[in-house]
Amino acid sequence: MEWIEIAKDLNAGTIGGVAGIVAGHPLDTIKVKLQTQCHTSSHGILSSVRTIAASEGFRGFYKGMLSPILSNAPINAVVFAIYGQVSRVFLQDKKELTPGEQFIAGAAAGLFQVSFAAPAELVKITMQVNKYPASYSSISCMKDIIKSQGVKGLYRGWQLNMLRDVPAFGSYFYSYEVIKHWLTNGEQDKETTMNLLLAGGSAGSISWMVTQPIDVVKTLVQSQPASSKLSSLDVVKHHYKLEGAGFLFRGFGATILRAFPVSAVTFLVYERSMQYMNVDFDYLTNVETQ
Repeated sequence: MEWIEIAKDLNAGTIGGVAGIVAGHPLDTIKVKLQTQCHTSSHGILSSVRTIAASEGFRGFYKGMLSPILSNAPINAVVFAIYGQVSRVFLQDKKELTPGEQFIAGAAAGLFQVSFAAPAELVKITMQVNKYPASYSSISCMKDIIKSQGVKGLYRGWQLNMLRDVPAFGSYFYSYEVIKHWLTNGEQDKETTMNLLLAGGSAGSISWMVTQPIDVVKTLVQSQPASSKLSSLDVVKHHYKLEGAGFLFRGFGATILRAFPVSAVTFLVYERSMQYMNVDFDYLTNVETQ
């Protein structure tokens, strides 16, 4: 039954996504700090770690995590459900998707999740680049944005989310399927934990390599004060004048360091959750038909 497959994608995607966020949020905080630092700053990953630890303590690495976790349910539910559904449409009577179909299915998933991801990322970035009291939560931040700017304030820079996420998710799922097939030779019994971690981590790293420049611009735009009148193009021109094209690769090391474990954990947990649910649903189906 089709609804069962969609339900499994929704549940497994949510569980995998939450696991990935918890695994990678500290490095995400470092990435955002590096991308938004003053152009004269020479902070690297290690110096950023020391600065955050000294000024904010361990909790500083997890600032803003509530926002992506709360939004992760609809985001990853949409991502994996759309990818699964589009894949099933392409499959029909075939055994496997072509590379182009894998990319299209992933890109479609990326497009549909933007409406959830854009506000969540805006809140997360706002929390990460500003110093708020420990009691100030992501929900408080979201309420303040809505109060001062309206709901549309949560969608500042959403176009950049879309420009980043469509190719990112296309390459993400395409890379994962290709690498997993290469590691396992298409045999399910070879889908070991290590192979799934390697496939997922590699796919995440590749997708971020593709979209790093647009992610930097997005972060800079979404971290601006609400009163700023600078457009995305103005932001690019401003930073290019100060730093040259190199600004587009700010925080690249932290981005890749974060991408590998996040995607590795996400896909591993997703795959294992799907396997677990397949057993349960098969059991229930057999019981119902007896």
